[in-house]
Amino acid sequence: MKAPVLSLLVGAVMASAVFVTGGCGGDSLSLVEVTGTVTYRGKPVPNANITLHPSEGPPATATSDDQGNFSLNTAGQPGVVPGSAKVAITAFEELKSIAPSEEHPEGVSELRSLIPQKYSLIASTPIQVEVSGSDANHFDWELTD
Repeated sequence: MKAPVLSLLVGAVMASAVFVTGGCGGDSLSLVEVTGTVTYRGKPVPNANITLHPSEGPPATATSDDQGNFSLNTAGQPGVVPGSAKVAITAFEELKSIAPSEEHPEGVSELRSLIPQKYSLIASTPIQVEVSGSDANHFDWELTD
């Protein structure tokens, strides 16, 4: 029962990022590089979906590699709008996959979160950052229970 809720949660987070970004049109954004690493219980978090929501401007997104490393992009361009921001992170492991059927034309996946749920929403995430407009921006986030 939790898997559909988690799937909907991931979809809602990604849809909100696409919706907000879609309204930016052809505006020229001043972006700065932001890189980092996501770990949980001392180990890298692979394939984590990271969404940085600046207080002003469109969100930036990234997916971590096998070592938990990431580089954020805004509207398909490398970088992030400088300023204060909150960060939401999700990471899931597929436990079971059901092939497409008449009842479920796109198939169904049973997922398990690899990190605590508090990081998955902007409203509950404890991660807040200040992105510098002139300095290197590298963040190492060690997630805790």
